[in-house]
Amino acid sequence: MIAISDRWHGLPTGDWATWAAVAVSTLAFAAVVVGLFVESRNRKADIARLDTQRIEEQSSEHARQVGAFIEATSIRGKFGDPEPGTEGRALHLTVVNAGKLPVRNFEARVVKVGDSEVTALFEPIAVVVPGEFERYMEVVGAPDGWRLEIEFDDDAGTRWSKYGPHGLTRSGISAGHSAKG
Repeated sequence: MIAISDRWHGLPTGDWATWAAVAVSTLAFAAVVVGLFVESRNRKADIARLDTQRIEEQSSEHARQVGAFIEATSIRGKFGDPEPGTEGRALHLTVVNAGKLPVRNFEARVVKVGDSEVTALFEPIAVVVPGEFERYMEVVGAPDGWRLEIEFDDDAGTRWSKYGPHGLTRSGISAGHSAKG
């Protein structure tokens, strides 16, 4: 029971059980408020993370729709070499842009498997519109163990690398583009 006393200038006084109940109630209320605040911050962080993930997936979707492959045929003595038996390869590059938007600054190179030494470099393609685009190149003495690596800019100006040792990777914003806010 709470009683008013002149000794405490009008403040309620009471037994210890009453004060303990008030303290527990106050602490419980404070814990609920702090819990709601922490949960709100966690939820905002989760929403921001999911938004970033969604934007990344939308951005990389176009990059996943761009690809290339090489067909190699053997050529003997066609390069005007002093030795008529010199062997080389003709590399036929086919670039496929299955997206709805063009890609720019497309570069393709043939690298040696194992040490990633560039053994052949195709001439860059300024713009690859949706559909297919082909390049042909003759390479003297191309190695047997090789793979294709490509790089290009998507419509937003993001530079992408594909088929390298790390798969599809974002390289950043290409020269001539600025980040869109």
